[in-house]
Amino acid sequence: MDILSLITSTCLLVISIRGKTCIIFDISDSTVEPLLNGKRKEHFEAKRDNLYGKASLLQLITFSWLNPLFEVGVKKTIDRDEVPDVEFRDSANNLSDSFDENLKYVKEKDGTRNPSKAIYLFGRKKAAINAIFAVISARSSYVGPYLIADFGNFLNKKKFRGLQSGYFLALDFLVQKWLRH
Repeated sequence: MDILSLITSTCLLVISIRGKTCIIFDISDSTVEPLLNGKRKEHFEAKRDNLYGKASLLQLITFSWLNPLFEVGVKKTIDRDEVPDVEFRDSANNLSDSFDENLKYVKEKDGTRNPSKAIYLFGRKKAAINAIFAVISARSSYVGPYLIADFGNFLNKKKFRGLQSGYFLALDFLVQKWLRH
């Protein structure tokens, strides 16, 4: 069953990448106005501080960049106007423009408006980065048992291995645990 499932999944993956499903979506070039409670366009153009874009690496890791928003949320219910804007590169307008560029590229290259190829071109970089992180996480989860066995050997044979080796094993445990999560 696993082999049959693998073959079927592989075929579906190849079909979806190549776009041989004969399903073509006609994506119009017109932009639809947002439908948020009839708010005017000026409301959406108002810029609020972007806490995420100004955060340091330590603040991103610890999520402390959200503290100002939490401080407001503890005191009262947060209004829509108090929620900071997303980073420009993550905004719907920017991502839509980027996807349209990929769609035009596919149209010029193949002469078709195949959205599956445009989606592939649009998301391949982020998918590759996610795949790298998934491999690192999987690797760190498999290294744990080997480190435990090595640590047991270290404890049984302390006389033959230096204390520095034990510190290295403890540090390796810490790094692997951090990478796994």
